[in-house]
Amino acid sequence: MGPFSQDCVYAAEQFSNTVSVTDPVDGKLLGVIRLGDPQPANFSPLYKGQVLVHGLGFSPDGQTLAVVSIGSNAVTFIDTATNSVKHTTYVGRSPHEAFFTPDGKEVWVTVRGEDYIAVLDPATYQETARLKTPGGPGMTIFLPDGK
Repeated sequence: MGPFSQDCVYAAEQFSNTVSVTDPVDGKLLGVIRLGDPQPANFSPLYKGQVLVHGLGFSPDGQTLAVVSIGSNAVTFIDTATNSVKHTTYVGRSPHEAFFTPDGKEVWVTVRGEDYIAVLDPATYQETARLKTPGGPGMTIFLPDGK
């Protein structure tokens, strides 16, 4: 796979535990990033190794992709220059989406199963704060000015 480009489409594939990278012009598959074991050919309850890739969020500079997996309760950080895994951070039950702040200094992960937002430092991959929310947060979106 080539380096990050504005001309790539990254897609979370929940049931195959992968993120695909596609050329939007010709539809050619440029590569697949595996985040867990392939799923058996049937829909079944969670099995060992299932990660359920769900949400994606780019850093403002496009160099990092945060991938949320609801089955493994994790956020995986992908280096878009190499499309390789940099780090996996485990958060609470059933995370939903991850969004970088406009300045790129934090990643806010909605943790739907435990009603909070985990604030992660994308340099250390550690949780730096936890913001309690009511009723299973779905997404956090920032205005371009960072508020």
